[in-house]
Amino acid sequence: MDGKMTWTSVITPSMCDASGRLGVPNSFDLFMDMASLDSDRIGNGVRHLLPKGRFWVTTKTVIRFHKRPQIMDRVELSTWPEGVEGIKGLKGNRDYLVRSLNGEVLLDGKTEWTMLDKNANNYVDLHTVYPEDFEFCEEQACPQSYFKIKDDFTEAPFASYKVQALDTDFVGHMNNVAYVRAFADCFSSEEWNRMDIKELEIHFRRPCFEGDVLDFSRRPGQDGYTEVRASVDGATKVILRYR
Repeated sequence: MDGKMTWTSVITPSMCDASGRLGVPNSFDLFMDMASLDSDRIGNGVRHLLPKGRFWVTTKTVIRFHKRPQIMDRVELSTWPEGVEGIKGLKGNRDYLVRSLNGEVLLDGKTEWTMLDKNANNYVDLHTVYPEDFEFCEEQACPQSYFKIKDDFTEAPFASYKVQALDTDFVGHMNNVAYVRAFADCFSSEEWNRMDIKELEIHFRRPCFEGDVLDFSRRPGQDGYTEVRASVDGATKVILRYR
C-alpha cells in the first residue's frame, strides 16, 4: 500500500479568516481532516478504531506558514505517516504538505501521535495498526525537531477562555484544534492579522473539558518566538510558541 496520499482541494470561505486567507486555526482543522482521510484509507481511522475502544491522540503539532492560500484557491494536499518510533512503538509522526497547483509550498508541518485503548487503559503498539504491505514514506515535510518549551511560566494571564460544548470531541475532551481557536480568540481581528503568524507549534499536556476556564500567559522566547501557556487552576494544559 502506498504510504502517501495526495489529492486536490479548494480553500472554501468557511476555512478563511478576516484576511481572506486560510486561517491559522483552520489550518489545524485541515491537517486533522487530512490525517483522518488518510487513516481511513489505511484502515486505522476513526471508524475502524472506535468499535475497538481505541483512538488517536495528538501530543505535538507544528505548522509552518510559508504563504497562506487565498479564498477559493485550488491546492494540492499531501499527508503520510513517517513510521513508528522505538521498539515499543508508542508514537510516530505524520507529515502534511499544502502546495499550489504549480508546486509552490504554501504550508508544511507534522504531528506527533500516539494511540490509546480505553478498554485496556493503555497505549497501543503502533506497529500493530498498519497493514503488512504498508510502505512508509521516508520524506519529511518538516524535518526540524520539536522545540523543548520549558514549563516554568511566572507571567500573569493576559486572557481567559471558557471551554464550550462545541470545543469538545467524541471522547469528551477539548479537541486539539480548539486550543488554537481559543488562543486566536485572545486577540482582535486587527491584532491577529498584524501578527501574521509564520509558524506555530503546540504541545498538549493534559485534557480539558467543557466548562474549564483556560488562562493564557505569555513571554518572549528565543529567536523572535513568543511562548504561551494555557492552564486551568494553575495546571498546564498546553504550551505553544509562535512567531
